[in-house]
Amino acid sequence: MSNISQTSRGYKPHVVRELLGVSKEKLRYWKANLDPKPTRSYFSANDLFAYRIIQACVEDLRILPNELKDFELSKVFDFCQSHDFTTFNRYFIKIDTETSTLLIAEDTGNVSNR
Repeated sequence: MSNISQTSRGYKPHVVRELLGVSKEKLRYWKANLDPKPTRSYFSANDLFAYRIIQACVEDLRILPNELKDFELSKVFDFCQSHDFTTFNRYFIKIDTETSTLLIAEDTGNVSNR
């Protein structure tokens, strides 16, 4: 692994690709089609977490990237920007592929499927 460092402005795209283990083309597609700020030149640590959520949807849940366009992914980016990194483990994301909706909620230990 190369020297991974964050500049004062954030992570450069090649660093994000290396951290996520994705190709240049994949990151470019996600950025152009799924990122609410597709012209960003640098990525914050919180942006990186939002991209990891996108990656989990695509690679782990097998949701096609063009289907993710129907989800309000700006909520994921907004959530990641408005919360301290150390609190992420207190939340969960519920994804409903039938209605193309996602819910970000605090895990209270008694979450029911509705």
